[in-house]
Amino acid sequence: MSDSDYVHQFGPLKENRAGTASGGRGAPRALYPPRLLPQQLSHPAAFTCSLLVLDVPISGAKHEHPTGEDDEVRKTALEFMTTLSESKPGMLRSEPAWVEIVVRGCLEGMGEIPEDDTEAWLEADPAEDPTDDSYPHTYEHSLDRIACALGGQAVLPPAFTFIPAMLASHDWRLRYAGLMAIASIAEGTSKVMQGELTSSYPRSATHIRACGTLRASALDSSAQISSRTGKVPRPIFAALIPALEAPEARVHAHAAAALINFCEGVERDTLIPYLDSIVEQLLKLLNPAATDASKQPKRYVQEQVITTLAMVVDASEATFVKLCSFLRYASIMPLLLNVMQNANGPEYRKLRVKAMECAGLIAIAVGRDVFRPDSRTFVELLMRIENSPADPNDTMLSHFLIATWAKVCQALGEEFEPYLPVVMPRSSASRARKPTSRYETKCQAFEMLLIHASTLNARFGPHVAQAHPRPLPSRTSGTLTQQMVTTTFSQIINCIRTESDASFLASLFKCFLHSMLVIGGPQAFAPELHAGLLEVTKRQLQSLADKRKARAAHLAEDKEEAMLVEEMEDFALEEMAKVLRTLDPNHPLLIAVSSVRELGLHLSEWDGEDEGTAS
Repeated sequence: MSDSDYVHQFGPLKENRAGTASGGRGAPRALYPPRLLPQQLSHPAAFTCSLLVLDVPISGAKHEHPTGEDDEVRKTALEFMTTLSESKPGMLRSEPAWVEIVVRGCLEGMGEIPEDDTEAWLEADPAEDPTDDSYPHTYEHSLDRIACALGGQAVLPPAFTFIPAMLASHDWRLRYAGLMAIASIAEGTSKVMQGELTSSYPRSATHIRACGTLRASALDSSAQISSRTGKVPRPIFAALIPALEAPEARVHAHAAAALINFCEGVERDTLIPYLDSIVEQLLKLLNPAATDASKQPKRYVQEQVITTLAMVVDASEATFVKLCSFLRYASIMPLLLNVMQNANGPEYRKLRVKAMECAGLIAIAVGRDVFRPDSRTFVELLMRIENSPADPNDTMLSHFLIATWAKVCQALGEEFEPYLPVVMPRSSASRARKPTSRYETKCQAFEMLLIHASTLNARFGPHVAQAHPRPLPSRTSGTLTQQMVTTTFSQIINCIRTESDASFLASLFKCFLHSMLVIGGPQAFAPELHAGLLEVTKRQLQSLADKRKARAAHLAEDKEEAMLVEEMEDFALEEMAKVLRTLDPNHPLLIAVSSVRELGLHLSEWDGEDEGTAS
């Protein structure tokens, strides 16, 4: 096919308002750009269909993956249809033929896994998977994008026309593709997918017990569904825990990773019956030499197991102490401290910081009485790690050190005070060490200071100056002076005046309210501070009103982004109203806040169009 034949597949250009073809005399092209209309889709849809979709049933006989130029053309057709679906979701959502073609093409491509890649995939470190750039991953990513762009009502019917047959296929590659397809479309179709979960979960539970490849894919699929829909059926746990004992390293690492998705946000009562078994299996993976001296775990498995163990401890909280005896703690903590002491090479960076995080969470869970015998060793290891030569390529260490010091403080309570003279200056040095990430690091450092202050209370007072790069004004005692109060509130008011980000504006008003309550309420305010607050509040109300009027006049196609912006603005208005009500329950500006809120588009109220909430 020649280039001109290809171009003609898309039909003639729409004439502009002046009655001339694009590029002729009349209005400038910039004022009237060409637009793609629904009636023009029949040609490109038919053309891309011939490139993307194979002439064999998805669940039928095996077919070979296209190679060479055919492969590149097929990939280009896929990207064209995916990008156009993202650019024109409103128009393409109502074109069933278009949606069916692109969904079927993605499902076919996901099942084209070369048999020779199976063993390499099972043995590979997930972070260095040699098959990660292969076409099945490309099609999987495209299906995810299409589902997010077009929504559940459009994507789910054609997808589940093929997925059940794929899950029942004798070809393991199609069963794999069917499972991963459910995971890929879960984010964009979660509201509509609820009716399909009763059939997909039993299949996933069955396939977890099947061959290694399917077990890993089923774990990915079920975990992503659960995290996106908030449902974790008990049969999944019953199938998942034995997968931790799988002989393939990739499979039990996937099982450990899937536990994180399953357990995040799950009710604690759902997790309790399985907690002891989960911890027992994770310990076996972390230290297999305890039962078989010939077994040495892969590093990525250890990293994943420690990460999962930390999540289980954090999710179960006090239940971890009740169900896991002191002997279990005595098995875990020495392993983690050993990692912190001996994992020194560059390849062990992630393992070391994950061990630090997990040990800190366990220390909080078991409490100071149990943790006390190990606390000194733990602190000495942290100090040794912090004093080691700085590695410019280690972007994780500073973050985890600050967080771990805070966890040790929470675990020890007032007994942590002797370590403050060491921790406070080091945290300041850590903030200055990495200028490229200084803002994120400073935010985390302030969070650490908040934990120290709230945990140690009055004992933290003498150490505040060490945390501040400059001397605090008029700090002659442990009480706030009027100069300090005025300076603090003036800074907050100045930030409110110029802030354009609605989410941070909400945080500023919340900070103002909490600080005002600390000093005794509005009556402790100087008149100039009260006037300054009202002036910047009026300014922000006018700014938000202007933004909402402009948004209503030029409603973008991306409703999801507009909904997010409006939600952040509503948070800011809510925090603003709390401040005003504290000043005066009948403050006249409260009416203005309500008026600005009513200017919103309230898109969430009619978002059911995309997700099938309407009947």
